[in-house]
Amino acid sequence: MGFLDDIASGIKNEVQWSAGREVVGAIKKGAEKITGGGSPGKKRCPKCRTPYNEGLRFCPKCGAKLTVSCEKCTTDYPVETKFCTNCGGALK
Repeated sequence: MGFLDDIASGIKNEVQWSAGREVVGAIKKGAEKITGGGSPGKKRCPKCRTPYNEGLRFCPKCGAKLTVSCEKCTTDYPVETKFCTNCGGALK
């Protein structure tokens, strides 16, 4: 029985290791969804979710517009901004 016990123990260890790896991967994916993933200080494109450095006007991967301009005072803001902090106008 010693030989079969060794095989069973090896299989058990492999299954536990594989399951643990899957759990860690799921946790990392969940954390990326919560934090937005990527490096700190980087934003993500609203269209393709590619991380980009602030100051860009268009996504380097898909070309989506990353800024929106206030119609009243023409100040530029990141695309997720809802209101102009200069004049209070709503941004589209």
